[in-house]
Amino acid sequence: MAFKRDLILRAEVMDELSREWCDDCTMTRIIKRKGGRIGFLMDAMPLNIYDEKDLIRWSSRQLITIRKYSPKGATAYLLAGFIFLIFLILSPVDPILITPYLFWIIKNIIRGRKYGKLSIIPSLMTLFAIQYALFLLIYNWNKREVVWRGKRYILRN
Repeated sequence: MAFKRDLILRAEVMDELSREWCDDCTMTRIIKRKGGRIGFLMDAMPLNIYDEKDLIRWSSRQLITIRKYSPKGATAYLLAGFIFLIFLILSPVDPILITPYLFWIIKNIIRGRKYGKLSIIPSLMTLFAIQYALFLLIYNWNKREVVWRGKRYILRN
């Protein structure tokens, strides 16, 4: 996520961020409270260094966040993920079942068309990401603990 410097430097924003375990959730809440909008900007430059060295731990924290703040979305993903998984398993028997994956890739390439060739590899990687996220969502479904920047947080329902 990227924000204008003047928003981040406000005392109330810094105070709220210092108490929360999820920067994305906190900033989304602040932006919505102020009536702002959130969009995607490929050219945004992060001011901090990516400090996560464990992809599974990072992914799990993201999925636990989704489960907490968007339980309907997490449940919908379980259903969609299982359907995609069944299609993948059955695709050698009936190749037509691979078409949802092809449409998914095409959709992602169309969304990223202004980025040209840069959109191809991420679009293809979504094939693996669907199953990866499904497995980790199931694995972390009932977990309530996240580790964020070395500090352990126990989440309430």
